[in-house]
Amino acid sequence: MMIYRVKVLIAALSLAFISLTLAAQINVRNYSIRGRQHLMNSEYIQAIRLFNQIIYYKSDHADSYYYRGLAKYQLSDYSGAERDFTRAIELKSYKTEAMYYRAVVNIEKGNKIEALKDLITAIELDDRHPEYFLTRGWLHAEFGDTVGAISDYQTAIKLDEYMDNAYLNLSVIYMLQKNYEDALFNCNKAAEIKPRNLACNLTRGNIYHYN
Repeated sequence: MMIYRVKVLIAALSLAFISLTLAAQINVRNYSIRGRQHLMNSEYIQAIRLFNQIIYYKSDHADSYYYRGLAKYQLSDYSGAERDFTRAIELKSYKTEAMYYRAVVNIEKGNKIEALKDLITAIELDDRHPEYFLTRGWLHAEFGDTVGAISDYQTAIKLDEYMDNAYLNLSVIYMLQKNYEDALFNCNKAAEIKPRNLACNLTRGNIYHYN
């Protein structure tokens, strides 16, 4: 009888553990949905609290680190955001969105070389995102690689024909190269997409001034 009762007790504990695990999984999903809703509503502190709870119970939940990193980034906690994006990448080496935002954080921190490395890797893994090319193009321009910058901006436009910043950045490069015809064309394209763009109006004014 003793053995039987012990077996029954063990079986009961196993069932209880399974039920608790299933409940925890459901809570992770619900907490994650709520956390992302807070992110969309710019409620970053609330989002961080929810993702903190997920990570406390499930420390290998890569998406929670990623979303918590986004919230920290919006609060200008760049070091905290970088740590979270790094952890997300450690858990999911193919998570290119975390690489992209870690690059953005490193740009904010002045670590442009590290940012470029992340963007190169992200694009190698997934070349469908125009914002990756736009940001890498900006870095190429910062490093004086105008050929690489032009190529990335053009690719960004192929992926998203409404990416006004890519047109505008191309316009600035062409203006500096004294290629005023292409500069004006790209500036006008940017203005078509986003009218009343102050930066575009200033660039157009400079093109007319120098031409």
